[in-house]
Amino acid sequence: FSESRVKEWLASNAGTEQENLKKGNQVVFVADKISGVSYYGFNYEQGTKGYDKNDLGYIFVNDYSSGGVYYNFNIFNPFLKHFRQGSTTVSFSRNGRLSENNKETGLQGYWNLFLLFNNNWSLYADFGGQVRNGLDYFEPRIEGRYLVTRPYKNGSLNFTTNYNKKIAFDFGARFFSQPDWDATTIGYYISPIIRFSDHLSVNFSNNADYYHHDRGFVFLNSDTSVFGRRELSVITNTVSSRYLFKNDMSIALNVRHYWSKAKYDNLYFINSAGDLNDFGKASSDINFNSSYFTVDLVYNWVFAPGSSFLITYKNQILTDGAYNQTSYFKNLSRTLSDPQRNSISLKVLYFLDYERLTHRHHS
Repeated sequence: FSESRVKEWLASNAGTEQENLKKGNQVVFVADKISGVSYYGFNYEQGTKGYDKNDLGYIFVNDYSSGGVYYNFNIFNPFLKHFRQGSTTVSFSRNGRLSENNKETGLQGYWNLFLLFNNNWSLYADFGGQVRNGLDYFEPRIEGRYLVTRPYKNGSLNFTTNYNKKIAFDFGARFFSQPDWDATTIGYYISPIIRFSDHLSVNFSNNADYYHHDRGFVFLNSDTSVFGRRELSVITNTVSSRYLFKNDMSIALNVRHYWSKAKYDNLYFINSAGDLNDFGKASSDINFNSSYFTVDLVYNWVFAPGSSFLITYKNQILTDGAYNQTSYFKNLSRTLSDPQRNSISLKVLYFLDYERLTHRHHS
């Protein structure tokens, strides 16, 4: 992670800065010990400013370095009378800004625990956080500027019941604490799963997170970014169902309602050192109340290996308005009364075995 190592790597990819930007170089190194009851390893990855991972359809950052180490211990035999299996992992990671002499942007450490009970319930817990100040080059929305992020800790406790039963549950709780900013978050989720038969199952999911003194980007003001301190709540409810007509034909339904609202009480601007300075009281104009309701219905027929015929119906309602104290069900009712967007699409995917076709041609 040293500056000399970064310069050595850049020198090996000789060329002007503009040429290096066009190259879009990436380096990945992974070393793992994966046998026995103890696993451990090291990984390192870096990408230049010109590197673009979006070729795979995902949105990632560039101009970065990321490295970490981990140690994992497993027990595969029953132990302590109540458990069938268990594992625990300790990990540390370090992120950097490659073009800034690999300046550290974050240093985190985490511990997690997994236990499988004799009755097929399971428990997963994790705890960790950022151990010292970090740098966020993306949230300010201005090239070259960064926000100094404060140390934080977070964790979660999660359970799953026996999936072999007709009714099962996933449920858990999580927390986040950033003492320097007096910022906290608490959240929970519960997800009942009902299996009516081998053909039909329904999954209900309720997620909620409540943020106190959360800091977030609001707008750009001249040559600086303005952030706000806010009380934020995010609630997501989802109903998913799938009916299997036969092995190669199914219909799936996904209904989702997302509700997010925030009330700001103070504004800050980012100074040249990356710290937040007071910018005055927040106006109620920047408070928001966003509600999104979507329905996806998909018929899928796999008519040949690797080949599918799909019919998709989509319904979408997007509502953004001023902050208010409306209850959840009043908000949902108001959202459903807003204008809707409906669409139907057909898609055919057909798999061609090139080697088989060329073999027939030559024969």
